[in-house]
Amino acid sequence: MHTETRAEKTVVSSFSLTIFPESDFPTLAEIAQASERLFEIVMLRNDRQDYEVTCKAWLSRLKANRAAAVELVGEEIVSNYEKYLSFSLICFHQRISNLLRFTLRRIDNPCKQRVNPSGQ
Repeated sequence: MHTETRAEKTVVSSFSLTIFPESDFPTLAEIAQASERLFEIVMLRNDRQDYEVTCKAWLSRLKANRAAAVELVGEEIVSNYEKYLSFSLICFHQRISNLLRFTLRRIDNPCKQRVNPSGQ
């Protein structure tokens, strides 16, 4: 699974809300808390730098094909994506945003998985 996260909940841009109107990017602590006693985190990796490169490539391609994009979806949407991608580049570069990739393993019957002190 992967998700974009914010270092702090207070950092939310109007650009993000425009592009993802019903989204609330979680913090790592919120993901860990939500999965507690249901899943264990097996692997966690922050690919923030990779996503900075990805956003830069997307922005470059959008600018290179701007006229066609405006014709397809209109000036406002293209302008919103340009602002969003530019802001995202800054956020990933300054470690405000992260791209977390993680593997979770389901914990079956968490209440029944008690360790017997005698090892039996």
